[in-house]
Amino acid sequence: MPELHGVDVASFQGPPGTWMRVAGRIRWAAVKLTELQPDGTHYVNPDAAADWQWLKQAGHGRIAYLFGHPGTDPVQTAEFFINELRALGLDDSDGVVLDLEVTDGKTPAEVDAWAHKVLTEIESRIHRLPGVYTDLSFAEAGNCASLGRFWLWIADPSSPAGSPRVPLPWRTWSIHQYSQAGAIDRDVAAWTSVPEMGVNVGKYHASGPTKAHKRTVRVKQAVRKAAASVKTAVKKEPVVSSAAASGTLSAVVVFLGSHLGLHLTTTAQTAIITALTGLAALWSTAKTRPATVTGAAGLLGTITTAAAGFGLHYSPRFLATVVPLAMGAVSVLTSMRVSPKAPSPGGSVSPLASLEAEIRALAGHVSSLTHAVLPPAPVPVPAPAPVPAKGGARAAQPDAPPSPVA
Repeated sequence: MPELHGVDVASFQGPPGTWMRVAGRIRWAAVKLTELQPDGTHYVNPDAAADWQWLKQAGHGRIAYLFGHPGTDPVQTAEFFINELRALGLDDSDGVVLDLEVTDGKTPAEVDAWAHKVLTEIESRIHRLPGVYTDLSFAEAGNCASLGRFWLWIADPSSPAGSPRVPLPWRTWSIHQYSQAGAIDRDVAAWTSVPEMGVNVGKYHASGPTKAHKRTVRVKQAVRKAAASVKTAVKKEPVVSSAAASGTLSAVVVFLGSHLGLHLTTTAQTAIITALTGLAALWSTAKTRPATVTGAAGLLGTITTAAAGFGLHYSPRFLATVVPLAMGAVSVLTSMRVSPKAPSPGGSVSPLASLEAEIRALAGHVSSLTHAVLPPAPVPVPAPAPVPAKGGARAAQPDAPPSPVA
């Protein structure tokens, strides 16, 4: 997860003495500076100067943004913003952003062309790549179709911090606004430090953002996305996750012992596998229903005991194949849900009845797996039927009732 947390502020939050108390531990902030409105009003945030100065004194990263109105002249909009920004004081590490979230009745193509003109005008005047603040629905409507070259600040409060959805035309994000609740909006940046942030949003020191940086950002975001997926899986299925982790680590141990010269004996490998399995079972105990964990731990223990027995005869490569498969089978068993229990007369489920239902369900799962794995038992061949005695079929049925006499 990214650790470079920040906030975005406007006159609504007041001066820094007001909003810094609710902001918490931040490393940067974005400050609204200007808004040229369609009726010709030139609005300047009255608290922008105090915010800008306080951030510099605190050693925090700074981003200035303008609220965009596609109903205005793009060159005048950019010039108004640049003049006010230079009056505040513009450092090489400061970033700039266009807040693009209204259309003023323009078509998506017109909004996109207007925004592109504003951004390129700002870039040519202050020699740094601007960013675009927008939300998913606004971008998906086509209002940002040609803006993929500029870095993205995406508003997506429905996604976890640092794992936003990225709309086209962008492939990656740079800042994620993950919360719009409360007195202040909260954000997280994709960079790991304020200096790194300044290099990427500030004044060009060469020819602009490098391909290597863009590639690094994509890799970091892919890692964060994978980590978020694992975290979600662990939260939903702790027993399955622990079994899968145990199987994976066991295979890694066996691989290291076989190929990297650690010279682990088969007994040592089996002991490590058993320890990993035990730790996985203990960890899942704190996350799942006790009866399910009891069954899971028993199955895991049985598998590791079998591994200890077979380890004297089978190669490490064999164990590296079998252990993950065995753990996968345990995962399937322990992830199955028990049918709802019948409530007791008082309306609640007794602990004994709940435990009995868990055991019966687990036994049913084990029985199903056994029937699926083991060959079916031979069906006995029935003995040949006796030959009827003389006198017809009824002569072979001495207990049949007599026929009615006419």
